[in-house]
Amino acid sequence: MRVDEGTTYCLPALKCDCCFSDDDKNVPSSSTSAQREITLDLQGLPMIHDDGVQTGVGARGWYNSAVLSAMMILGHEEMHRDLKLQSKPNMSVLELGAGALGLVGMTMAWILSQNHQQVSASKVLLTDNDPECLQQLDRNVESVFASLQDYHRSMNSMEHGEESKSCMPLLPEITTSLLDWDDHNVDQAALMGHEIDLVVGAELAYTTNNSLALQVAKILELHPKAVVWIVQFPRNGWFQVFQMQLKQKNPNICIHKIAPDSVHDEVHTLAQRIMPTPIMCGNLNDIKALRITLQEEEVKKEPKTASFDLAEQIRQAQRTSEHLHQEQVDALDSHWDAH
Repeated sequence: MRVDEGTTYCLPALKCDCCFSDDDKNVPSSSTSAQREITLDLQGLPMIHDDGVQTGVGARGWYNSAVLSAMMILGHEEMHRDLKLQSKPNMSVLELGAGALGLVGMTMAWILSQNHQQVSASKVLLTDNDPECLQQLDRNVESVFASLQDYHRSMNSMEHGEESKSCMPLLPEITTSLLDWDDHNVDQAALMGHEIDLVVGAELAYTTNNSLALQVAKILELHPKAVVWIVQFPRNGWFQVFQMQLKQKNPNICIHKIAPDSVHDEVHTLAQRIMPTPIMCGNLNDIKALRITLQEEEVKKEPKTASFDLAEQIRQAQRTSEHLHQEQVDALDSHWDAH
């Protein structure tokens, strides 16, 4: 599989435990003795294969993934509150439509690696429905994890000496998985078996197909306390259709739309620094950020357990068959022993 040359994505230095503090805002540091920026070398896929066939839409980096990354780094308004409320000894993040780069999830891994309060590793799960993108995403995960290790090893050495390992933070577990939104009707407990705190996605869909809405509703059904953040260019009335589809699935879903002026110059400045050459598909002033949750009374209810898990049913049937077969063998052995 041919890949593009690596592109460097620069994530700014953060204040220590910035997203998990009580500060009103997380301001990236331009230069501090304790923190410095990190660069991630992420490789996308070519827009056109050698045989002339176009690759999937997740092959390259889209601008709104940098916007959402910048909002998370800056602790933009509700985002800072969500990160602070969801912060705990370990946190679990799911990225929808990660594509080949997974920039939003990688940024979240960078932020979580600053949380020195962790007692066990946080989890970042990057998902997509394109197998080719997932193959490249796996390679990028290996690269990013190595970069995080090198970064924190270097910072630890600078602060505590080369031999010290006591202050090394627990790095988040970064994994990938196939997730087809059209499979929202099947049991996804195996994929989302652990509790999910935050769901993020950018440039996810622009058609009237309701699979994204049904997938988001499914996640909130399995994880009622989760907060979902999506950043989009709302072309072709997408927002109105998406909102209607979510409400039809579950009237208790709350959708808060962040106005365009809230995605202000500071966010765009940082987004353009993170991703200097993005793919654009709209006017910057039209960008919408959506915050999606369940109503509080729904959150207090026990999450529904999915009733259909074909894979588990097959495994159970196989175990039952093997058990019955062994019983038959034992019975025959006993019969021949008796005669």
